[in-house]
Amino acid sequence: MLERLQATPSFLPLSIFDIGTICAAKYLENGQWRRPKILSHSEEGTEVLCIDYGNITITNETRTLPFINVPPLSKCCAMKKPNSINSWPLDACKIFEELAVGGKAMFQFEILDDISNLLSVKLSFNGKNVADILVPLYF
Repeated sequence: MLERLQATPSFLPLSIFDIGTICAAKYLENGQWRRPKILSHSEEGTEVLCIDYGNITITNETRTLPFINVPPLSKCCAMKKPNSINSWPLDACKIFEELAVGGKAMFQFEILDDISNLLSVKLSFNGKNVADILVPLYF
């Protein structure tokens, strides 16, 4: 995908900003071109979901994309919550961020439910279910 996006500066500027349109957009943090889906558009910029990375950003530089039928390289996932909680407490989210070490930690994952746009997954860290690590801390 990276090789295909290297030609992006030669693509035509995007002129219609319909929500859901797949295009090319310059990621402002590093200047690289990404393949996003448009979420919204205003005078401040275009909010996009980078479909190969999963992050949301705002950009002011977009291009048409000739290879829109290539499937996304990322999936939207959520870690399965234990039945005893309705949502993850904020403190549990902070502990998870510490476990993740800014994205440097390696987790094993198992897809539990693949019937919607949001995959339900089980995450393991050093052989332990992450949910089992987080829940006892707060309940």
